[in-house]
Amino acid sequence: MQTKGKFYIDYLPRFIRFKIDKSQIPSAGLGCYAIEDIPKNSYGVYKGIMKKGIDADTVYAWMIEDYNKKTGEPINGKIIGYLDAKKRQQGNWSRYVNCGRTSQENNMIAEQKFGKIYYKTLRDIRAGEELFIDYGEGFREELKITY
Repeated sequence: MQTKGKFYIDYLPRFIRFKIDKSQIPSAGLGCYAIEDIPKNSYGVYKGIMKKGIDADTVYAWMIEDYNKKTGEPINGKIIGYLDAKKRQQGNWSRYVNCGRTSQENNMIAEQKFGKIYYKTLRDIRAGEELFIDYGEGFREELKITY
């Protein structure tokens, strides 16, 4: 599987490069590393295909909730689908961001806006750092990760 290399992605406020390589987390497979510094409060889009219910691979999918059509904010907790990035060619760099083993290890959060998922940096991330995001309580329980 040829996934190592540089990814040029749509991080705001400018394009940032990432490297996909072996994760620091044992048995996690590949991880996503910053090639250059990323400022706090930068956003990147989680790319995938919108799927309904059980058709989505929950390992590579974010739940999408119903949302206010004017503000884009989730409104009632009703699940309308899953943004699935299982197929590498349908996703982007964000599918390689692993769940941190501790809450302190997470340097990003996921935010939904208008049926899309955005990854937002919680602090300045230095070149060479692996990116981590909290996948949520259900996933943490499945992996026996306690915060």
